[in-house]
Parts: sequence; structure tokens; C-alpha cells
Amino acid sequence: MNTDAQNFLKKFSTKKDALVALDMLIKYDSSYQLLWQEIDKHNDQDLAQRVMDYFNEVNDSHYRNADRIASVIRQIPKVGFEQFQSVILHKKETWGGDPKMKPYLRPATLFGSKNKFLTYLDDATNYWIQKHKQQ
Repeated sequence: MNTDAQNFLKKFSTKKDALVALDMLIKYDSSYQLLWQEIDKHNDQDLAQRVMDYFNEVNDSHYRNADRIASVIRQIPKVGFEQFQSVILHKKETWGGDPKMKPYLRPATLFGSKNKFLTYLDDATNYWIQKHKQQ
């Protein structure tokens, strides 16, 4: 994907939102057609792999299968990298130092289902709000 398409896509939570915006722009200026075609090729698997790479980086792990993450992305189209990042960092901070919980710090736990992920996202959001209030 070219840089223009990547930068445009970053402005939206989902590929669908980006394509809807581009569709409206194309009605006024057909030069956006090429950008639309480039973004349309973008696969949710790209975001899933980006999340998996980030998970591995943060947790010093080597997981490879991003299918569970891609499944969550398809089920919750509004979810973006920032939400995954929030959950990963939250669980690393709260479970990473606990020998009892550390074995659960894996993609199958965090991204095993839509409902699991949403629960962890809720927990992470509340955690970061409380942490920010304490500063």
C-alpha cells in the first residue's frame, strides 16, 4: 500500500469508513479514484499482523497466527490499532509481573473472542482513565 493510502487510512477507525469518505470525495473530484482503489485492496489481515507484531514486541514473544485478531477486527469494524494497543499495554502492565497471571498474557486469551476482547478493552479504558487521574 502506498504512503498516501496508508496516511489516509490512519485517519479512520476502519477501512469501510475510509472508503465511504473517499466515495464522497470522488463525486466531486475523480482524482481520488486511485486512492480508493489502493485502500480497497487493504486487508484487515494487515491490521491483525500489525497488532500481532506489536504484541510480540511488547511481550518479547514470538506468536505468529494473527487469525484470532483478524476475526475480532471483522466482528468489530470500528476497532483500530489504538484499542488493541491499549489492551496489550494494560495487560502487560497488570499481568506481566504476576507469576500467576503471566501465562495468560497471550493472544488466545486477549483476542479469543469478540466478547473477551471487549471486556479487556473496557478494563483497559477504565485502568488508563484512573491512572491518568492519579497523575
